[in-house]
Amino acid sequence: MEPLLLLTGDEQKMFSALSAKIRDGWTVQNVTVTQEEDEDLAVRLRMADFDTIPLRSFAQQLQTAKTSQDYMKAAAVFDFRTLDPEQMAELFFVLGVKTLTGFIGYLLLSAQTDEDIQGVSSLSQIRQMLSDTNTHS
Repeated sequence: MEPLLLLTGDEQKMFSALSAKIRDGWTVQNVTVTQEEDEDLAVRLRMADFDTIPLRSFAQQLQTAKTSQDYMKAAAVFDFRTLDPEQMAELFFVLGVKTLTGFIGYLLLSAQTDEDIQGVSSLSQIRQMLSDTNTHS
């Protein structure tokens, strides 16, 4: 994967506050994202075919998260490694740009390793795909 971070202005400030060791080797590209309407996300959640109660509960917790502590609380009890690619894609579609933006911010504030930044990179690219879809809707 290309070492690319697609970050908003606020996220770039968070990334800049990280240690030089963690920032080393990453290319940052400024982005503006287009969020979904709350009604659209509610429809997506109702349409979602989450096959486990923990997955549905996790999606609902993230959708209502307002602070980095809310994201941390939700993430602490959920193991992303249990998701197959289809479940992961559906989860991100249901969460939408706004929630992914909050989660990216949380990850940037708590990043301590290059692996953490790799996760931010993946999420930022997924968010950009969702944002592009919203722009063309």
